[in-house]
Amino acid sequence: MARRRSAFGGGIARALLVPAVTVVALPAVGLRRAASAAADRLVPVLASAVLSRLDLDAVAARIDVDALVDRVDIDRVLARTDVAGLARYISAEIDLPDLLRATAGTASSELTHGVRDRSAQADLVVAEAIDRFLHRAERQPGDRAHGPAR
Repeated sequence: MARRRSAFGGGIARALLVPAVTVVALPAVGLRRAASAAADRLVPVLASAVLSRLDLDAVAARIDVDALVDRVDIDRVLARTDVAGLARYISAEIDLPDLLRATAGTASSELTHGVRDRSAQADLVVAEAIDRFLHRAERQPGDRAHGPAR
């Protein structure tokens, strides 16, 4: 006749039975040591059996992450963080120097166009002032900004 295995595969029964027999057989003086030894053998087996049956996704869904984060001491986290190393890593990953060159180039180009436009407007204002000073006729749209009015 075949031997029937327990629902836990025999591991828990063995972990319970051997320490229990040991505890009963020892005098009261060694009881604490025997109980500790029994716990050392029993706890890992029970923990393994419980964890193998646990739905960790369901457990994780019940965790309030905001409450956990609220308990974090940010100053301690930052004190343990290599901020300079993190900055170097980010700079290398996003190629910060190239990004700055591209941005500066765009800004420089926009600034140059803005200065040219303002200069052209200033030229017109100066030309109109000189025309008034010299009593020249008003310029018409399309006339050149420099030189006497026609």
